[in-house]
Amino acid sequence: MLWTVFDDKFNLTMVNMLLIDPALWAHQKDSLSINQWTSGTQLSTDINNVYESMSPLTHALIAVSLVTTYLFHRYRQAPSKAMLLVVCFGSLFPDFIDKPVAYANLIPWGRVFMYSLPFAIPVVMIAVIYAFVTNRLHLGVGFSVGYLLHLPGDWHERLLTGEIPPDLFWSIVSASTHSNAPYWAGPNNINLIIWSIISISILSVVAIRLGIDISAQIHHTSS
Repeated sequence: MLWTVFDDKFNLTMVNMLLIDPALWAHQKDSLSINQWTSGTQLSTDINNVYESMSPLTHALIAVSLVTTYLFHRYRQAPSKAMLLVVCFGSLFPDFIDKPVAYANLIPWGRVFMYSLPFAIPVVMIAVIYAFVTNRLHLGVGFSVGYLLHLPGDWHERLLTGEIPPDLFWSIVSASTHSNAPYWAGPNNINLIIWSIISISILSVVAIRLGIDISAQIHHTSS
């Protein structure tokens, strides 16, 4: 019965903890944000997400590597600093938005809002159109590439098996059940709080910079 609960990806240490010291397991499973534990036989589907996730650094490195490779191959040139910035920002944009919003209990969990195609596609379209109108199409494409690469990055295991996560289509379909706190949240969600502060700070700077840019574009057009 016990082994039906754990798949081959689950750390054997956790199994030993359950067998030797159930109280220790109870403490550890809270830090992993496993939100269901019923009669010792049911784990939340959150346990799959412990393994099906990429770090922010990995997201950024993958996006930058692909964009850099393309630019070298197509134009024989390295990406500009502006391109690197927008690609990195795009590659982390879903987490900048979703993690703080989920922590505030405004969405079901931290991978359904900017991770969802019904929201992601309009954002990408707006970014590309604005970049095209302001003669910076390459930057709009760079942001969009980084952004769109993030989505399959965090769902790569399920997508490779042919499964389409319903969360990719929220709110057209219902999101799967998860804890609001990710497995890396830390004691008392301290890591999530730090990430939320960083995210809000970065988004505030970007919003101010974007507002200044839009104002400058309007002034330039009217003059």
